[in-house]
Amino acid sequence: MPMPTSSSRKNDRHRKTEHRKLWKKVYSLEYRVDNLEKTKVIERKSRLKRHDEILKEIFDILGRECSNPDCPIPKEKMNPIALQIDHVNNDGAKDRKVYGVKATSNQYYRRILKKLKEGSKDYQTLCAYCNWVKGYEQRRSRRLK
Repeated sequence: MPMPTSSSRKNDRHRKTEHRKLWKKVYSLEYRVDNLEKTKVIERKSRLKRHDEILKEIFDILGRECSNPDCPIPKEKMNPIALQIDHVNNDGAKDRKVYGVKATSNQYYRRILKKLKEGSKDYQTLCAYCNWVKGYEQRRSRRLK
């Protein structure tokens, strides 16, 4: 029996790796079809986990308190769930149009996170009350023009 050369061993390893990749793809597709409800639940949990991780990173950068110095809600009573990401220059609609209507919230927040990591100062955190008041005042000023 002849000794295998190093090139033939590499080819064998390559074929085995390709075969494993193909088997994994086929098996996972079969598994997904056979267990559709289970995989939907797993995928949803994974998306929600990633969404929470992205928001955590964003709030780590922006801070976990309302940026409005005149906020009527005391900091000790502020619930972090009530914090929202606000566009400082009121260009949120324009920002969403640039990215597209079909963008998922994860894609949108990933984009915000990327901008923040690059040093953008276009975003701030506001409590729901301050964010609503800011939007109301903005709409009112447009009507009065």
